Amino acid sequence: SGQYGIHTNKAYLVESLNVAFAVIDAASAITLSDDDAVFAAYFKNDDIPTGNDIYLNLRDNTLAASHSVRFEFNASNQAVYVATNAIDDYGIEDMGNGWYRVWLYLDLATRGLTGNDFLPRIEPFSVTSNGIGLYIDGAMLQEGVVEPTRYLEVDCP
Repeated sequence: SGQYGIHTNKAYLVESLNVAFAVIDAASAITLSDDDAVFAAYFKNDDIPTGNDIYLNLRDNTLAASHSVRFEFNASNQAVYVATNAIDDYGIEDMGNGWYRVWLYLDLATRGLTGNDFLPRIEPFSVTSNGIGLYIDGAMLQEGVVEPTRYLEVDCP
């Protein structure tokens, strides 16, 4: 399966502090040289109320522009679409047990962005109280695909 946390209790729990979440991003920008890119991650709600948006964002550092899908958890605790910004496709998939896989697709060639530097980011916004949280697992950036593929098991030393 490859998704470490979605069937275990080992996913990352990110909680708000001082009525804000930190932006979670890669340590440095990544140059995307293929014509297509997909950014995906798994999410599970931990007390984030309805109306608190979460952004899955592929930030173009070369042009200082954001490419994102925005979603929230509704009153039934389901991840639901809110809006998109400058992307070519997206998906929100129910993985069971409260987990959702959210992904976005960017056609770099058509948009003239091939070779630009990108910073994958997860941005929980609109938080209105302390101590609420979001489980995050399996963030993955892929080139050369138009939908996310399955995660592969990898043995790390």
